[in-house]
Amino acid sequence: MFKLADFGWILHGLWPQNDTSWPSYCQSRHAPPSRRLTGSMKDIMGTSGLAWHQWKKHGSCSDLAAEVYFEMSRNAYENITRPSLFRRLKEPVTLRAEIVETAFLKENPSLNDDMVRVTCKDGHVAEIRICLNKDLSYRSCALSMRADCDETVVMPHIP
Repeated sequence: MFKLADFGWILHGLWPQNDTSWPSYCQSRHAPPSRRLTGSMKDIMGTSGLAWHQWKKHGSCSDLAAEVYFEMSRNAYENITRPSLFRRLKEPVTLRAEIVETAFLKENPSLNDDMVRVTCKDGHVAEIRICLNKDLSYRSCALSMRADCDETVVMPHIP
């Protein structure tokens, strides 16, 4: 759900998922989002282009109108506290990925450790995935998401 980018923590997406995969690039009965709507998501998704991409890739499979999909995306984003500890870094630090997960759990006491996944790419923290039900309540992650990033990684400086 949360991805590290040049903007800091952004919402990477809100996508439907089953126990083995997640659908993408579906034919939707709903109209695509307007430029105004995707532009309104820049503050949490980084750019309007990223918002458009997430709609096209995953929102189209949600069976929700674009306005509802983005409203739910914003609600999901706002319901998670990003650890302030990582926003105070003056430079990148090397740490175990489980420390990142623990920080999210501490800041979000409604979550437990089977609802959060840290993913890594090329030795860096890439994403924090929070597993949700359709009503945005927290749930255990599917078996396909259980593989944690279990290594020492770099946590970049986040503006």
